[in-house]
Amino acid sequence: MSPYGAMLVGTGVFMLGWLFPGGLYTYYVGEPDRMFLDPYTILFFAACVAAVTLGLRTSRLMHPERWACKFRPIAMESPFLYICIPVALGCAFCIGALIHYGAKINFIALLMSQQGQTIKEFGKHGGLQQGVFTFAPHTLLGIIWWAYYRVRQLRLTRSARFALLSVCATSFMLVEFTAVAMVSRDVLIFGLGGVCIITIFARESTRKLRLGKVVLYAIAACGLAIGLFLVVALLRGGTASHLIMLSLLGYSITSYNRLASLLHGQLRFVYGGTGVYLFSFLQSPGLLEKMFHYQESLHWPDFQLIFTSEFSSVSMAGLNPRFNWPSVFGYIYADIGWAALIYLYGAGVFVGEMWGRFKMGTAVGLTMYPWIAQWIMFWSGTNILFNGDAAHLFFSGLAVMIWDKLFMYSSAIDKSPTADVDGPLTLGRKVIRAQ
Repeated sequence: MSPYGAMLVGTGVFMLGWLFPGGLYTYYVGEPDRMFLDPYTILFFAACVAAVTLGLRTSRLMHPERWACKFRPIAMESPFLYICIPVALGCAFCIGALIHYGAKINFIALLMSQQGQTIKEFGKHGGLQQGVFTFAPHTLLGIIWWAYYRVRQLRLTRSARFALLSVCATSFMLVEFTAVAMVSRDVLIFGLGGVCIITIFARESTRKLRLGKVVLYAIAACGLAIGLFLVVALLRGGTASHLIMLSLLGYSITSYNRLASLLHGQLRFVYGGTGVYLFSFLQSPGLLEKMFHYQESLHWPDFQLIFTSEFSSVSMAGLNPRFNWPSVFGYIYADIGWAALIYLYGAGVFVGEMWGRFKMGTAVGLTMYPWIAQWIMFWSGTNILFNGDAAHLFFSGLAVMIWDKLFMYSSAIDKSPTADVDGPLTLGRKVIRAQ
Protein backbone atom coordinates (compact mmCIF):
# COMPACT_ATOMS: atom_id res chain seq x y z
CA MET A 1 0.00 0.00 0.00
CA SER A 2 3.01 2.29 -0.29
CA PRO A 3 3.21 4.84 -3.14
CA TYR A 4 5.43 2.40 -5.00
CA GLY A 5 2.71 -0.25 -4.90
CA ALA A 6 0.15 2.29 -6.14
CA MET A 7 2.51 3.19 -8.99
CA LEU A 8 2.46 -0.41 -10.17
CA VAL A 9 -1.31 -0.13 -10.62
CA GLY A 10 -1.14 3.24 -12.39
CA THR A 11 1.65 2.05 -14.69
CA GLY A 12 -0.22 -1.19 -15.40
CA VAL A 13 -3.23 0.73 -16.70
CA PHE A 14 -0.96 2.75 -18.99
CA MET A 15 0.72 -0.39 -20.36
CA LEU A 16 -2.71 -1.90 -21.01
CA GLY A 17 -3.60 1.14 -23.12
CA TRP A 18 -0.21 1.28 -24.85
CA LEU A 19 -0.48 -2.39 -25.88
CA PHE A 20 -4.25 -2.45 -26.53
CA PRO A 21 -4.97 -3.61 -30.13
CA GLY A 22 -5.65 -0.56 -32.27
CA GLY A 23 -8.48 -2.07 -34.32
CA LEU A 24 -10.39 -3.22 -31.27
CA TYR A 25 -9.89 0.16 -29.61
CA THR A 26 -11.22 2.02 -32.64
CA TYR A 27 -14.23 -0.32 -32.83
CA TYR A 28 -15.35 0.42 -29.28
CA VAL A 29 -14.29 4.05 -28.84
CA GLY A 30 -14.83 5.30 -32.37
CA GLU A 31 -11.58 7.25 -32.78
CA PRO A 32 -8.10 6.65 -34.25
CA ASP A 33 -5.65 4.91 -31.93
CA ARG A 34 -2.58 7.14 -31.57
CA MET A 35 -1.06 5.58 -28.46
CA PHE A 36 -0.50 1.99 -29.66
CA LEU A 37 3.25 1.28 -29.30
CA ASP A 38 3.99 5.01 -29.66
CA PRO A 39 7.60 5.57 -28.47
CA TYR A 40 7.16 9.26 -27.62
CA THR A 41 4.20 8.52 -25.35
CA ILE A 42 5.98 5.80 -23.38
CA LEU A 43 9.09 7.99 -23.12
CA PHE A 44 7.11 10.85 -21.59
CA PHE A 45 5.17 8.54 -19.27
CA ALA A 46 8.37 6.86 -18.07
CA ALA A 47 9.99 10.27 -17.43
CA CYS A 48 6.96 11.34 -15.36
CA VAL A 49 7.06 8.15 -13.29
CA ALA A 50 10.79 8.65 -12.74
CA ALA A 51 10.18 12.22 -11.52
CA VAL A 52 7.57 11.04 -8.98
CA THR A 53 9.90 8.24 -7.85
CA LEU A 54 12.76 10.71 -7.34
CA GLY A 55 10.46 12.91 -5.25
CA LEU A 56 9.50 9.91 -3.11
CA ARG A 57 13.15 9.05 -2.63
CA THR A 58 13.90 12.62 -1.56
CA SER A 59 11.10 12.50 1.01
CA ARG A 60 12.42 9.24 2.39
CA LEU A 61 15.93 10.68 2.75
CA MET A 62 14.49 13.74 4.54
CA HIS A 63 12.41 11.74 7.05
CA PRO A 64 13.64 8.13 7.22
CA GLU A 65 12.07 7.66 10.66
CA ARG A 66 8.57 8.22 9.24
CA TRP A 67 9.04 5.68 6.49
CA ALA A 68 10.37 3.16 9.03
CA CYS A 69 7.43 3.65 11.40
CA LYS A 70 5.12 0.65 11.86
CA PHE A 71 1.44 0.24 12.56
CA ARG A 72 1.04 0.04 16.35
CA PRO A 73 -1.89 -0.79 18.60
CA ILE A 74 -2.95 1.72 21.27
CA ALA A 75 -5.14 1.60 24.35
CA MET A 76 -7.30 4.39 25.73
CA GLU A 77 -10.17 5.24 27.98
CA SER A 78 -13.62 5.89 26.46
CA PRO A 79 -12.93 4.63 22.91
CA PHE A 80 -16.62 4.93 22.02
CA LEU A 81 -16.70 8.65 22.76
CA TYR A 82 -13.41 9.12 20.93
CA ILE A 83 -14.64 7.46 17.72
CA CYS A 84 -18.38 8.11 17.74
CA ILE A 85 -18.50 11.87 18.34
CA PRO A 86 -16.58 12.90 15.17
CA VAL A 87 -18.39 10.24 13.13
CA ALA A 88 -21.79 11.44 14.40
CA LEU A 89 -20.98 15.05 13.50
CA GLY A 90 -19.87 13.99 10.02
CA CYS A 91 -23.04 11.93 9.54
CA ALA A 92 -25.21 14.85 10.62
CA PHE A 93 -23.47 17.05 8.06
CA CYS A 94 -24.03 14.44 5.34
CA ILE A 95 -27.71 13.97 6.26
CA GLY A 96 -28.13 17.74 6.09
CA ALA A 97 -26.69 17.64 2.57
CA LEU A 98 -29.16 14.93 1.54
CA ILE A 99 -32.08 16.93 2.94
CA HIS A 100 -30.86 20.04 1.12
CA TYR A 101 -30.44 18.02 -2.07
CA GLY A 102 -33.83 16.32 -1.81
CA ALA A 103 -35.58 19.63 -1.24
CA LYS A 104 -34.51 20.80 -4.70
CA ILE A 105 -34.71 17.63 -6.77
CA ASN A 106 -36.42 14.24 -6.39
CA PHE A 107 -33.20 12.27 -6.84
CA ILE A 108 -34.75 8.95 -5.71
CA ALA A 109 -37.35 8.96 -8.48
CA LEU A 110 -34.78 10.00 -11.06
CA LEU A 111 -32.37 7.26 -9.97
CA MET A 112 -35.10 4.62 -10.08
CA SER A 113 -35.88 5.67 -13.66
CA GLN A 114 -32.18 5.64 -14.66
CA GLN A 115 -32.05 9.38 -15.18
CA GLY A 116 -28.87 9.93 -13.22
CA GLN A 117 -27.46 12.16 -15.95
CA THR A 118 -30.31 14.58 -15.28
CA ILE A 119 -29.21 14.78 -11.64
CA LYS A 120 -25.63 15.37 -12.75
CA GLU A 121 -26.61 18.18 -15.08
CA PHE A 122 -28.91 19.76 -12.50
CA GLY A 123 -26.09 19.61 -9.98
CA LYS A 124 -23.81 21.54 -12.33
CA HIS A 125 -26.29 24.12 -13.56
CA GLY A 126 -28.97 24.14 -10.84
CA GLY A 127 -26.81 25.40 -8.00
CA LEU A 128 -26.60 22.10 -6.08
CA GLN A 129 -22.83 21.98 -6.37
CA GLN A 130 -22.47 25.25 -4.52
CA GLY A 131 -22.54 26.06 -0.85
CA VAL A 132 -21.30 24.41 2.30
CA PHE A 133 -23.16 21.12 1.77
CA THR A 134 -20.96 20.25 -1.21
CA PHE A 135 -18.21 19.57 1.36
CA ALA A 136 -20.29 16.97 3.22
CA PRO A 137 -19.45 13.68 1.42
CA HIS A 138 -15.69 14.21 1.42
CA THR A 139 -15.70 15.55 4.98
CA LEU A 140 -17.47 12.43 6.23
CA LEU A 141 -15.27 10.23 4.04
CA GLY A 142 -12.11 11.63 5.65
CA ILE A 143 -13.57 11.09 9.13
CA ILE A 144 -14.49 7.50 8.25
CA TRP A 145 -10.95 6.74 7.07
CA TRP A 146 -9.57 8.24 10.29
CA ALA A 147 -12.06 6.33 12.46
CA TYR A 148 -11.50 3.01 10.70
CA TYR A 149 -7.71 3.31 11.09
CA ARG A 150 -8.10 4.16 14.78
CA VAL A 151 -10.45 1.20 15.37
CA ARG A 152 -7.81 -1.05 13.80
CA GLN A 153 -5.28 0.45 16.22
CA LEU A 154 -7.28 0.34 19.44
CA ARG A 155 -6.96 -2.58 21.85
CA LEU A 156 -10.60 -3.57 22.27
CA THR A 157 -12.66 -6.53 23.28
CA ARG A 158 -14.25 -8.45 20.43
CA SER A 159 -17.70 -7.04 21.14
CA ALA A 160 -16.41 -3.45 21.40
CA ARG A 161 -14.51 -3.82 18.14
CA PHE A 162 -17.58 -5.20 16.41
CA ALA A 163 -19.68 -2.30 17.69
CA LEU A 164 -17.22 0.35 16.51
CA LEU A 165 -16.75 -1.35 13.15
CA SER A 166 -20.54 -1.33 12.81
CA VAL A 167 -20.51 2.42 13.42
CA CYS A 168 -17.89 2.83 10.70
CA ALA A 169 -19.84 0.59 8.32
CA THR A 170 -23.10 2.46 8.89
CA SER A 171 -21.49 5.84 8.28
CA PHE A 172 -19.76 4.44 5.20
CA MET A 173 -23.10 3.27 3.81
CA LEU A 174 -24.43 6.79 4.37
CA VAL A 175 -21.60 8.44 2.46
CA GLU A 176 -21.93 5.89 -0.37
CA PHE A 177 -25.69 6.54 -0.56
CA THR A 178 -24.94 10.26 -0.74
CA ALA A 179 -22.51 9.56 -3.58
CA VAL A 180 -25.21 7.62 -5.45
CA ALA A 181 -27.72 10.42 -4.84
CA MET A 182 -25.28 12.94 -6.32
CA VAL A 183 -24.15 10.47 -9.04
CA SER A 184 -20.55 10.98 -7.88
CA ARG A 185 -18.14 8.31 -9.05
CA ASP A 186 -15.15 9.63 -7.12
CA VAL A 187 -16.74 9.36 -3.66
CA LEU A 188 -18.34 6.03 -4.53
CA ILE A 189 -15.17 4.34 -5.80
CA PHE A 190 -12.48 6.23 -3.85
CA GLY A 191 -14.37 5.74 -0.59
CA LEU A 192 -14.24 1.98 -1.03
CA GLY A 193 -10.64 2.17 -2.20
CA GLY A 194 -9.58 4.07 0.92
CA VAL A 195 -11.09 1.41 3.20
CA CYS A 196 -9.28 -1.31 1.23
CA ILE A 197 -5.97 0.58 1.51
CA ILE A 198 -6.26 0.90 5.30
CA THR A 199 -7.30 -2.76 5.69
CA ILE A 200 -4.42 -4.10 3.62
CA PHE A 201 -1.92 -1.74 5.24
CA ALA A 202 -2.95 -2.80 8.76
CA ARG A 203 -2.73 -6.50 7.92
CA GLU A 204 0.49 -6.07 5.98
CA SER A 205 2.13 -4.13 8.83
CA THR A 206 1.29 -6.88 11.33
CA ARG A 207 2.52 -9.55 8.89
CA LYS A 208 -0.88 -11.20 8.72
CA LEU A 209 -1.14 -10.81 4.97
CA ARG A 210 0.27 -13.28 2.47
CA LEU A 211 0.92 -12.71 -1.21
CA GLY A 212 -2.01 -14.89 -2.23
CA LYS A 213 -4.38 -12.77 -0.15
CA VAL A 214 -2.93 -9.59 -1.64
CA VAL A 215 -3.76 -10.88 -5.12
CA LEU A 216 -7.22 -11.95 -3.94
CA TYR A 217 -7.89 -8.54 -2.37
CA ALA A 218 -6.65 -6.79 -5.51
CA ILE A 219 -8.95 -8.84 -7.75
CA ALA A 220 -11.90 -8.29 -5.40
CA ALA A 221 -11.21 -4.53 -5.18
CA CYS A 222 -10.97 -4.22 -8.97
CA GLY A 223 -14.18 -6.20 -9.35
CA LEU A 224 -16.00 -4.00 -6.84
CA ALA A 225 -14.65 -0.81 -8.45
CA ILE A 226 -15.80 -1.95 -11.90
CA GLY A 227 -19.14 -3.00 -10.43
CA LEU A 228 -19.66 0.40 -8.81
CA PHE A 229 -18.62 2.09 -12.04
CA LEU A 230 -21.19 0.07 -13.97
CA VAL A 231 -23.85 0.90 -11.37
CA VAL A 232 -23.28 4.60 -12.00
CA ALA A 233 -23.31 3.97 -15.77
CA LEU A 234 -26.67 2.22 -15.45
CA LEU A 235 -28.05 5.01 -13.27
CA ARG A 236 -27.07 7.46 -15.99
CA GLY A 237 -29.06 5.46 -18.54
CA GLY A 238 -26.47 3.14 -20.08
CA THR A 239 -27.82 -0.32 -20.88
CA ALA A 240 -26.23 -1.86 -23.97
CA SER A 241 -23.08 -3.92 -23.47
CA HIS A 242 -21.30 -1.88 -26.16
CA LEU A 243 -22.01 1.36 -24.26
CA ILE A 244 -20.80 -0.16 -20.98
CA MET A 245 -17.58 -1.34 -22.63
CA LEU A 246 -17.18 2.11 -24.15
CA SER A 247 -17.49 3.67 -20.69
CA LEU A 248 -14.91 1.31 -19.17
CA LEU A 249 -12.40 2.10 -21.90
CA GLY A 250 -13.36 5.76 -22.05
CA TYR A 251 -12.58 6.39 -18.38
CA SER A 252 -9.31 4.44 -18.37
CA ILE A 253 -6.99 3.84 -21.35
CA THR A 254 -8.68 6.40 -23.63
CA SER A 255 -6.95 9.10 -21.57
CA TYR A 256 -3.59 7.99 -22.90
CA ASN A 257 -4.79 8.32 -26.48
CA ARG A 258 -5.45 11.97 -25.68
CA LEU A 259 -2.02 12.20 -24.05
CA ALA A 260 -0.43 10.89 -27.25
CA SER A 261 -2.39 13.48 -29.24
CA LEU A 262 -1.14 16.25 -26.92
CA LEU A 263 2.46 15.14 -27.23
CA HIS A 264 2.26 15.07 -31.03
CA GLY A 265 0.54 18.46 -31.24
CA GLN A 266 -2.74 17.06 -32.57
CA LEU A 267 -4.69 18.17 -29.49
CA ARG A 268 -4.56 21.55 -27.74
CA PHE A 269 -6.74 22.59 -24.85
CA VAL A 270 -8.18 26.08 -25.06
CA TYR A 271 -6.99 27.05 -21.58
CA GLY A 272 -3.81 25.02 -21.57
CA GLY A 273 -0.81 27.08 -20.48
CA THR A 274 -2.78 29.23 -18.03
CA GLY A 275 -2.10 27.10 -14.95
CA VAL A 276 -5.69 25.97 -14.44
CA TYR A 277 -4.76 22.30 -14.35
CA LEU A 278 -1.98 22.45 -11.75
CA PHE A 279 -3.87 23.42 -8.58
CA SER A 280 -7.52 23.10 -9.49
CA PHE A 281 -8.74 23.81 -5.93
CA LEU A 282 -7.83 27.44 -6.62
CA GLN A 283 -10.61 27.57 -9.22
CA SER A 284 -13.33 27.38 -6.59
CA PRO A 285 -14.72 30.76 -5.46
CA GLY A 286 -13.65 30.33 -1.84
CA LEU A 287 -12.01 32.39 0.86
CA LEU A 288 -8.64 32.66 -0.89
CA GLU A 289 -10.22 34.10 -4.02
CA LYS A 290 -12.18 36.64 -1.98
CA MET A 291 -9.00 37.72 -0.20
CA PHE A 292 -6.53 37.88 -3.09
CA HIS A 293 -8.65 37.98 -6.30
CA TYR A 294 -6.01 35.91 -8.09
CA GLN A 295 -8.47 34.46 -10.62
CA GLU A 296 -9.00 37.87 -12.16
CA SER A 297 -5.27 38.61 -12.12
CA LEU A 298 -4.47 35.30 -13.82
CA HIS A 299 -7.40 35.72 -16.27
CA TRP A 300 -8.86 32.37 -15.24
CA PRO A 301 -12.35 31.66 -16.58
CA ASP A 302 -15.11 29.91 -14.70
CA PHE A 303 -14.48 26.21 -14.00
CA GLN A 304 -17.53 25.17 -16.01
CA LEU A 305 -16.21 27.05 -19.03
CA ILE A 306 -12.85 25.29 -18.71
CA PHE A 307 -14.59 21.94 -18.40
CA THR A 308 -16.82 22.36 -21.47
CA SER A 309 -13.94 23.72 -23.57
CA GLU A 310 -12.09 20.42 -23.16
CA PHE A 311 -14.79 18.52 -25.05
CA SER A 312 -14.68 20.91 -27.99
CA SER A 313 -10.88 20.66 -28.05
CA VAL A 314 -11.06 16.87 -28.13
CA SER A 315 -13.62 16.99 -30.94
CA MET A 316 -11.44 19.32 -33.03
CA ALA A 317 -8.57 16.83 -32.63
CA GLY A 318 -10.66 14.14 -34.33
CA LEU A 319 -11.30 12.17 -31.13
CA ASN A 320 -14.50 11.00 -29.49
CA PRO A 321 -15.90 14.13 -27.77
CA ARG A 322 -17.59 12.06 -25.04
CA PHE A 323 -14.29 11.75 -23.17
CA ASN A 324 -12.10 14.69 -22.29
CA TRP A 325 -9.46 13.34 -19.89
CA PRO A 326 -5.87 13.34 -21.21
CA SER A 327 -4.64 11.63 -17.99
CA VAL A 328 -2.99 13.36 -15.03
CA PHE A 329 0.30 13.73 -16.89
CA GLY A 330 -1.53 15.07 -19.94
CA TYR A 331 -3.28 17.81 -17.97
CA ILE A 332 0.02 18.93 -16.47
CA TYR A 333 1.73 18.80 -19.87
CA ALA A 334 -1.07 20.92 -21.37
CA ASP A 335 -0.17 23.66 -18.88
CA ILE A 336 3.64 23.57 -18.62
CA GLY A 337 4.96 21.10 -21.19
CA TRP A 338 8.04 19.10 -20.19
CA ALA A 339 8.33 21.24 -17.06
CA ALA A 340 5.73 18.75 -15.82
CA LEU A 341 8.70 16.72 -14.59
CA ILE A 342 9.54 19.45 -12.06
CA TYR A 343 5.93 19.61 -10.90
CA LEU A 344 5.78 15.83 -10.54
CA TYR A 345 9.02 15.77 -8.58
CA GLY A 346 7.45 18.19 -6.08
CA ALA A 347 4.28 16.07 -6.09
CA GLY A 348 6.40 13.03 -5.30
CA VAL A 349 7.92 14.78 -2.28
CA PHE A 350 4.42 15.71 -1.08
CA VAL A 351 3.15 12.15 -1.58
CA GLY A 352 6.12 10.83 0.39
CA GLU A 353 5.36 13.21 3.25
CA MET A 354 1.74 12.10 3.40
CA TRP A 355 2.75 8.43 3.26
CA GLY A 356 5.08 8.94 6.21
CA ARG A 357 2.35 10.69 8.18
CA PHE A 358 -0.08 7.92 7.29
CA LYS A 359 2.32 5.31 8.65
CA MET A 360 2.74 7.35 11.83
CA GLY A 361 -1.03 7.52 12.23
CA THR A 362 -1.36 11.30 12.20
CA ALA A 363 -4.83 12.62 11.39
CA VAL A 364 -3.98 14.55 8.21
CA GLY A 365 -2.08 11.57 6.85
CA LEU A 366 -5.07 9.31 7.49
CA THR A 367 -7.51 11.56 5.65
CA MET A 368 -5.17 12.46 2.78
CA TYR A 369 -3.07 9.42 1.89
CA PRO A 370 -5.90 7.09 0.78
CA TRP A 371 -6.96 9.82 -1.66
CA ILE A 372 -3.38 10.39 -2.81
CA ALA A 373 -2.73 6.66 -3.33
CA GLN A 374 -5.74 6.50 -5.62
CA TRP A 375 -4.55 9.60 -7.47
CA ILE A 376 -1.56 7.46 -8.40
CA MET A 377 -3.62 4.37 -9.20
CA PHE A 378 -5.90 6.49 -11.42
CA TRP A 379 -3.23 8.41 -13.31
CA SER A 380 -5.54 7.86 -16.27
CA GLY A 381 -8.03 10.29 -14.71
CA THR A 382 -7.95 13.95 -13.76
CA ASN A 383 -5.39 15.71 -11.59
CA ILE A 384 -7.17 15.34 -8.24
CA LEU A 385 -4.02 15.73 -6.14
CA PHE A 386 -4.68 19.40 -5.44
CA ASN A 387 -8.36 19.73 -6.34
CA GLY A 388 -11.23 20.96 -4.19
CA ASP A 389 -12.12 17.48 -2.94
CA ALA A 390 -8.56 16.95 -1.69
CA ALA A 391 -8.78 20.32 0.08
CA HIS A 392 -11.97 19.18 1.88
CA LEU A 393 -10.22 16.00 2.99
CA PHE A 394 -7.31 18.09 4.25
CA PHE A 395 -9.63 20.29 6.31
CA SER A 396 -11.40 17.23 7.73
CA GLY A 397 -7.94 15.99 8.70
CA LEU A 398 -7.25 19.24 10.53
CA ALA A 399 -10.57 18.90 12.37
CA VAL A 400 -9.88 15.37 13.61
CA MET A 401 -6.30 16.38 14.41
CA ILE A 402 -7.68 18.95 16.86
CA TRP A 403 -9.97 16.25 18.25
CA ASP A 404 -6.96 13.94 18.61
CA LYS A 405 -5.12 16.59 20.57
CA LEU A 406 -8.06 17.32 22.85
CA PHE A 407 -8.82 13.68 23.52
CA MET A 408 -5.43 12.01 23.35
CA TYR A 409 -3.67 14.42 25.69
CA SER A 410 -5.72 13.12 28.57
CA SER A 411 -6.74 9.61 27.52
CA ALA A 412 -4.38 7.79 25.16
CA ILE A 413 -1.59 5.62 26.52
CA ASP A 414 0.43 3.24 24.41
CA LYS A 415 0.96 0.19 26.58
CA SER A 416 2.77 -1.90 24.01
CA PRO A 417 5.88 -3.50 25.55
CA THR A 418 7.70 -3.16 22.22
CA ALA A 419 6.87 0.47 21.58
CA ASP A 420 10.34 1.71 22.55
CA VAL A 421 11.94 -0.73 20.12
CA ASP A 422 10.15 0.68 17.12
CA GLY A 423 10.00 4.26 18.34
CA PRO A 424 7.25 6.39 19.87
CA LEU A 425 3.74 6.63 18.52
CA THR A 426 2.92 10.20 17.62
CA LEU A 427 -0.64 11.47 17.66
CA GLY A 428 -0.95 15.19 17.09
CA ARG A 429 2.08 16.62 18.87
CA LYS A 430 1.97 14.32 21.85
CA VAL A 431 4.52 11.53 21.99
CA ILE A 432 3.10 8.47 23.73
CA ARG A 433 5.64 5.96 25.03
CA ALA A 434 5.35 2.63 26.76
CA GLN A 435 4.97 2.77 30.49
